[in-house]
Amino acid sequence: MNNPFWFNLVYTWCVNGRTGLTLPFIVGADARARNELARPEDVFRILTEIQSFNGSDGSLKLTWCPDRRALVICLSSFRRGGFTIDGALVTAGTTAERVLHDLVQVSEARVKDGDFSRVGDPPEWASFELEDIEFIDSVIGRDR
Repeated sequence: MNNPFWFNLVYTWCVNGRTGLTLPFIVGADARARNELARPEDVFRILTEIQSFNGSDGSLKLTWCPDRRALVICLSSFRRGGFTIDGALVTAGTTAERVLHDLVQVSEARVKDGDFSRVGDPPEWASFELEDIEFIDSVIGRDR
């Protein structure tokens, strides 16, 4: 089964011991794979694809990454197919819909500004670094 590029991106990132990727990172990488500019409207499109993805190679989950201090999309180790939101993100007074709405708003703003990556300590939004581009190109199968 052919998985979408964004799934292969998250899968490759996570099986190498990392927590997950931010939605702006995934959107920027997806645009690079398509040889197009990333657009804010790509955020909703890709998140919708992620939510409806039901692959046999694993499922995806939205969770918090303490290192990058941001929401990330990662592999879920307990399910096959489907998309889940970490229960810790849905607290009293916060619904899953609200979490996703806020994620889309923040991600659209980051993509609009060309900020796809969280870098530094403390982490801040920035454009892709060379290491990011090399990783993305390795998943695309493109030589630099």
